[in-house]
Amino acid sequence: MSSFIDSVSFPWYDADIKKVKPKGEITLRQFINSVISPKESLKSTFNKIEEASLAGNKELKAELKKGLFAVTPCVQIQGIRNYESIKSFNNILIIEYDGIDFAEDLRDYIFEKFDSCIFAFLSPSKSGCKFIFRIKPVKTIIEFKEMFWGIAYELDKFRNLDYSGSNCCLPLFISWDKDAKVRENPTEWTQRGFKEGSFVAFEGEFEAPEDINEQDKQEVINKITYLFNRIENNGHPQVVKSSCLMSGYVGSNYISFDEAQDLLYELIESNDYLSKDTNNYKTTAKTMLLKCLGSPVLLPRHQND
Repeated sequence: MSSFIDSVSFPWYDADIKKVKPKGEITLRQFINSVISPKESLKSTFNKIEEASLAGNKELKAELKKGLFAVTPCVQIQGIRNYESIKSFNNILIIEYDGIDFAEDLRDYIFEKFDSCIFAFLSPSKSGCKFIFRIKPVKTIIEFKEMFWGIAYELDKFRNLDYSGSNCCLPLFISWDKDAKVRENPTEWTQRGFKEGSFVAFEGEFEAPEDINEQDKQEVINKITYLFNRIENNGHPQVVKSSCLMSGYVGSNYISFDEAQDLLYELIESNDYLSKDTNNYKTTAKTMLLKCLGSPVLLPRHQND
């Protein structure tokens, strides 16, 4: 049986972040081996980086990191390192922590807890840790971000989670960790998430449909009810996203604000998972209901009018 980590490859770059053109290609297996057992010249650099970190010398640390190399594991790039040059997605993403105590313990805990974690290793300074997760296949930047925020929701309980990992083109530096943890054939992470405040407000003039009827209103109710009824875990990002969608329907006059709020509260109270923390979920629902009114949503039958 072939290993997942042998099927993935990605570009590598000089460590200078200003150099955005790939130098070549490296497999995930090669990257993992380079972290666990780097060349002697790299080991010397890593030792100096750790010393600079312990001394609090950020300038020296940054200068020393220029002697390393970086990769963009999440995507295949054709051209330079930016969104426009993305050729395809590798169905993996990166989670990073920095400036934490007991980095080794966190490395081991997250690796053991999540079967979708492929690789867990310490940062060059040993004051942080990094994780490569396998995710379900994605084809767009938006889908990638949803996967990132789905994992981030579970992992932001630990301080100093780096949210910049939502950028699939962000470079990942090589490191040295002989005790790094590897999983040959991880499961796929499938839970999506949503970043609060990330909706795009409608710009320009908007005219609500004039032929709205009771069937339209019932369609909205059915859609939102379905979204809430399927929540069995990872509640917060799903409540955020579904409440924002409901707000969009309110903005299009399919349903009144009061009716929408009453429905959201009822769905939260009747859901086995959400009912364990109704006050917080209701606060989240109302916040998004108010916040997303400027982003109206049309039902399919009105989208082509």
